[in-house]
Amino acid sequence: MHALAHQLGGRYHTPHGLANAILLPHVLRFNLPAIPADRLARLNRIFGLDPAAPGEALVAVLADFVRDLGLPTQLDPPHLPDLPGLIDDTLRMAMTPNNPRPVTAGDVKTLLNMLLDNG
Repeated sequence: MHALAHQLGGRYHTPHGLANAILLPHVLRFNLPAIPADRLARLNRIFGLDPAAPGEALVAVLADFVRDLGLPTQLDPPHLPDLPGLIDDTLRMAMTPNNPRPVTAGDVKTLLNMLLDNG
């Protein structure tokens, strides 16, 4: 959901790379069902995991990587008041249909709530 990183930058001046780093483990978890096994195996190898490791192992490694870089792992609560507008604008972005898995308003809301709760 790269489109969400664009919205965070435009609305809250979150640097684009930082927004993507915060989103990365959560978006990967969301997209796991749509990632082909050969691609997951390749990503696992790149990050030092057994190629047959489950997707959640890769999510954990990426979450640790973001933390080890000293980057935040959640959004600040001020993002919450504009949640409906943020969701709508994310879904309107031209790149949203390019996500490996279809995205609904409920999916974006769940992702944002996880990011606000550090879930």
